[in-house]
Amino acid sequence: MSETEGAGEAGATEIKRRPPIATIFIIVALATMGIYAYFSTTDTNKSGELLAKAYEAIKADNNKEAVELCTKTLDSDPQNSDAYLLRAIAYGKQGNHQQAITDIDKAIKINPQHVEAYVNRGIAYATIGKHNEAIMDYDKAIQLNPQHKYAYVARARSYVALDNKEKAIDDYLKVVELIPDDASGYYNLACMYSLVIDTSKACDYLKKSFGKGLAKFEAVKQDKDLDNIRKESCYKKIMEGK
Repeated sequence: MSETEGAGEAGATEIKRRPPIATIFIIVALATMGIYAYFSTTDTNKSGELLAKAYEAIKADNNKEAVELCTKTLDSDPQNSDAYLLRAIAYGKQGNHQQAITDIDKAIKINPQHVEAYVNRGIAYATIGKHNEAIMDYDKAIQLNPQHKYAYVARARSYVALDNKEKAIDDYLKVVELIPDDASGYYNLACMYSLVIDTSKACDYLKKSFGKGLAKFEAVKQDKDLDNIRKESCYKKIMEGK
């Protein structure tokens, strides 16, 4: 399978399905999107300033600094769930996934409705191979926000890891519904339908992925997930035009 880092929106040249284990954690932009809105509208105190700096440190891959900033925030504001979540992200990027889970546990205890905490804890669990636990967290995130496109992406990856192809297909179908211009969503469906030997749908979604701008032609030719349709006329016709 072709793999790229992260779970953000697909670019035109990316194929994304299961990120490398070393980089699967964490979705920085996703986890902090709501926090930034909170800073800009209501939070003018010291905690907000420190967390903004922590976010910038994470973006710059200065994760040790981010941990220190979040810890400083928690020293004065121990009920700040966003500080725990951002520190978890920094721990995760350092490879300390168990500590990240511990911090996210605390964030959720403080704020049981924190959608991004569930998504990111799911990613942490998936990183250490606990996909059933990850799926439970993605389920909770989707329950809280049924339009959370990245929760579906992440859950699909865990279903793939558990070899539950049908449920992975269901989630990828939801992904293309929510992100209709995401080429990787269509490509992932092409691969999944190839794996369940549904040639017609596999070819259909492969064609759509190219139509949405997928440009990794050589990667497509080498992706073993498509081996079941290589000899089919529909596959050959699609590839002849590339």
